[in-house]
Formats: sequence, structure tokens, C-alpha cells
Amino acid sequence: MWGVPMTRQTSAVVLLLFTSILLASCSGAPGGGCVSNCGGGNATLSLVLTATPPDPTLGLSVQTFAATVTGISLTPTTGAAVNVPLNTTAYIAELNRVTSDSTLLAAAVSVPAGTYTQMTVTFSAPRVTFCTQANPGVPGCAAGTLGSISGTAGTATISTNLSVSDSLETGVALNVNLANALTLSGQTISAVNLGATNVFTASALPPSSAKTDLASGELAHVDDVMGLVTSVSGSTLTVQTSTRGSITASANSSTQFSGDCTTLGFAQNFTCVKQIPRQLWIRC
Repeated sequence: MWGVPMTRQTSAVVLLLFTSILLASCSGAPGGGCVSNCGGGNATLSLVLTATPPDPTLGLSVQTFAATVTGISLTPTTGAAVNVPLNTTAYIAELNRVTSDSTLLAAAVSVPAGTYTQMTVTFSAPRVTFCTQANPGVPGCAAGTLGSISGTAGTATISTNLSVSDSLETGVALNVNLANALTLSGQTISAVNLGATNVFTASALPPSSAKTDLASGELAHVDDVMGLVTSVSGSTLTVQTSTRGSITASANSSTQFSGDCTTLGFAQNFTCVKQIPRQLWIRC
């Protein structure tokens, strides 16, 4: 049995427990400075990717908006830029999917403690598929109105004031404003440029309590994860994905499992997941 459906909120909680992202008062997320314990050493940083959809009044019908993130670096106040180790060296992102959720770019990676004034994102293969005329009442496009446009590889630089402290953990959301990357003529997209002004921005995680339903200690909601189960141990399993690297999930009392687990004689836990070369779906 390989289907393990979970609700969006529950699966997010499960996937985020492994990162244990907690922001301390001196974590120094964008817009603030470090106030204590700001010496040398290494800090722990996690990055998630989100996106802002185009304004509905534009009348766009974007079917897919994909790009590959090939690198992220941080520029300190002094010294050379620091590369942030991503979950995978070629991170294929479907930006349409993260307009309501987020996906992990880097999970609890080590970076030198200090203050960083810029974040540089390197990307390739941006491509948008859209329809110039929606089909009312039916998903997709009216016949003959599907189009696609590709952009070029490049970089985007974000000004920020990010301070990370020795032995403390910091979370940052990297957001892509989809509309700012597009050149429009009515409902037709004539160009896509992820390097344009104000396409990428960065913000602190977690969001303010007024803007999220996350519990204390949780970072962000994470979208669907599909991959091969490489390890199962008690309430923890590890899934190897093709584009997101290795992701570990931990179950708790709020985790919802497929009813098929009980039907097949398994308990409502990870005992119904087996470590063999088959695919596992975790649905939000």
C-alpha cells in the first residue's frame, strides 16, 4: 500500500517537525539586526520558496510556471559571498504550485554566522504555459488557445539585512512575484524574465501569527512530496525526491493516514510504509 493521504495542514506539520526551525530574538531575519550571541562560528539556515500569483483582475490563465534554481548565495558585509547548500543542485520549481504553499529549498544548512546584505539567486529554464482564452466551466483552455513562452537563464539580487547567529536557527522565505516577471498584452504573455526588478523578495519565517495558522516552532506549510522511501524508523521516515533532495517526516498525534492502512491490517502509523523501491505519495 503506497497511498498515504494527509490533509494540507497536517502533512505540513509532519514535514516541518524535522527542521525544528525556531526563531530566537537575535535571529536577525530580514529587516532586523542581531542583538546578542553574534560572534563567529556557524549558524543554521533554512530557505523555503513561495510565490505571489498575478492579480485576478489581469484575467490571466497560467497553467504552469516552471524554473530551475541552480544556486543561492549570500553576500556578507565583509568578505566573499557564501554559497547556500540547496536540497539539490538543480532545483526544479513549479511556481504556480507554491502560490498557496511553500517548498523547501534548503533545510537546516550551515552558514557562517554574521550579517548579510544581499542574496543572489541563480536560475535557468524559466518557462510559462498559459491560455489566452479560458474554457468556462471546464478546467484548462479553450481549443487552440494554449501558448508557451520561455525566458533566459540569469541571476536576481535581493537587498536584505539578514543576521544569523552562532548555534541559532533562522528561517527565510524566498518569494517570486509572478506578475512582475511577465510581459503582458491582454491575456497573452509575450516574455518572461525572472531577473526583472522586484520579482524576488525575502522575508522572515515564520510569518506573523495574524497571517498564518502555524503552531509555535513551525516554519511554513509544505506542498506535496513524492519520492522513494529510503528509511523507516518508528514515527520517522525519509523520502528521497528527484528534485528536492532527501526529506525526513515525523508523525505525531495529529497525523492523518490513509484508511487503507487499517484495511490491510496495519496500524495508523508508518508501519504501513515499507522501504522498497516504490513511490510514496504524501498529499496535502
